[in-house]
Amino acid sequence: MENLLASKRWPGVTAADVGRRAGTSSAVVSYVMNEGPRPVAAETRERVLRVARELGYRPHRLASSLRSGRSGFIGLVVPNTDNPYFSALARSIERAADGAGLLTFIANASLSDARERASVNAFLEARVDGLIVIDVGEATKSGSFDTAPVPLIWVHHRPDGAPGPLISFDSYSAGRQATEHLLEHGHRRVDCLTGPVDAGPVTDRLRGWRDALTEAGIRPDPSWVLRSGYDRESAQRTVRAALTAQNIEALVAFTDTHALGAVRGAADLNRHMPDDLALTTCDGTADTEYSVPSLTAVTKPIGALAKHVIAALQADPVAGVGDEVIGPLTLERRQSCGCT
Repeated sequence: MENLLASKRWPGVTAADVGRRAGTSSAVVSYVMNEGPRPVAAETRERVLRVARELGYRPHRLASSLRSGRSGFIGLVVPNTDNPYFSALARSIERAADGAGLLTFIANASLSDARERASVNAFLEARVDGLIVIDVGEATKSGSFDTAPVPLIWVHHRPDGAPGPLISFDSYSAGRQATEHLLEHGHRRVDCLTGPVDAGPVTDRLRGWRDALTEAGIRPDPSWVLRSGYDRESAQRTVRAALTAQNIEALVAFTDTHALGAVRGAADLNRHMPDDLALTTCDGTADTEYSVPSLTAVTKPIGALAKHVIAALQADPVAGVGDEVIGPLTLERRQSCGCT
């Protein structure tokens, strides 16, 4: 089979070729294609655009970036695009970047330290103007970023010693609010469903869960911490096994992926929510509203965070920008906890 990538090449048409055909200079062609910096008469502009279409000419953006030192591209590393929360966050950041005239390259790290490093290196080789790394705090090593020659923004978690500001939500508050709401329903045992290790925002949510129980006079048992991978299937198996072995009545899922897996795990055993198992979750993506039952969730102002991220990326490098915690977080009461 023919290798299409090897067989296709951009046509070798230059600005000078367009200028000759249009009866003008390559500089004027550049002004038209880049919308400046000098004005061009309307008739000349239309003629240049027509000839460019006929010849299949497009400006060489990377070549222009070498001359100007600016590419107009930014790199965004996402931990796992399968996760609905990270996908929603990436879309919001991309929209905010688009509003600022920036084009976003997105890489999926697949929860792999090696892939995250490779993505960052690829972005730097492509001469991006800035880097945004959404990090979950499990394996990232700060050494990958010590020599980044462009602005670097961390979202959710920043490795110890890594450069650049951190923009995040209050993960402690998310875990605490989700737990307190189940306590308000009268539950005295509230389990939590979390990842395989305590790291990054998950650690903060675990502290919020534990403090809410302790202040309610309840001593959380270690067996109440249910651990699974960061995927629906693993969460489904974990919850199904826990419901079979233990008398679980209420559950806080630390991510929406965990929550959706928990819904399926309970359904496998014909356990109904909220009568047999009350559930809250800590991400609050659109998926929680359309689940059956709909999931009570701590929702976050993702759009506001995305705007802060892009503003921080464009901030004066001399003045700098500090860490920010974006709020407020809001509890959306739905069916899974028993509110409706």
